[in-house]
Amino acid sequence: MVQDNKLDYGIWDVGGTNLFGGEQVGDKIYGSGNDFGVNLFLNNIQAQGVIWVVNINEDIENLLQSKMLLHETIFGCGQLSEVILILVFNRKPENKKATTNQQESNGELFNRDEIRQICSSWCECPFKEEQLKKFFNVDALSKRLKTFTFLVDANQQHEAKRVFQHMAETINTTQKEKKKKAEKQAQEAIKKQNTKAKQQ
Repeated sequence: MVQDNKLDYGIWDVGGTNLFGGEQVGDKIYGSGNDFGVNLFLNNIQAQGVIWVVNINEDIENLLQSKMLLHETIFGCGQLSEVILILVFNRKPENKKATTNQQESNGELFNRDEIRQICSSWCECPFKEEQLKKFFNVDALSKRLKTFTFLVDANQQHEAKRVFQHMAETINTTQKEKKKKAEKQAQEAIKKQNTKAKQQ
């Protein structure tokens, strides 16, 4: 659960990667981990928003697996028309060495062994942002549910916070629109009922 503006939003990171964000971004706390997120989502527990994180600095085989998991999860679920999806393309920082040294000194998110392991496994992503959208077939996802994409650098907390802020603002706007629509329908129903009563 993510708390923002005194409202609780069901926002889950179901990407299964610990490269993005961490357990807490500002005052926003969210669940992470592939089993945790995907199981909740597949058990039809309704989410208002889903943040799905993909590490794009993988070989093409892993990218294809990430795409397959994403599409199988989204298209294998029930009604999702009111769910908001943010697909995060998580890339390695431009300066790998500098980022590694900074994280080691700050002790953020990873211990030294984890950082070295992650850095050694990075691959150069063969796609630019627009190509990533085509590769992951974002157009098909957009027809299923409201979809946004972000390209962020790994472990940059301010970028993670930007993603969460966008999700919170989008959900807030959607809720206001739904409330306004419901109020309008209620007013129209009352007006129709009054008109019918006068005719009688």
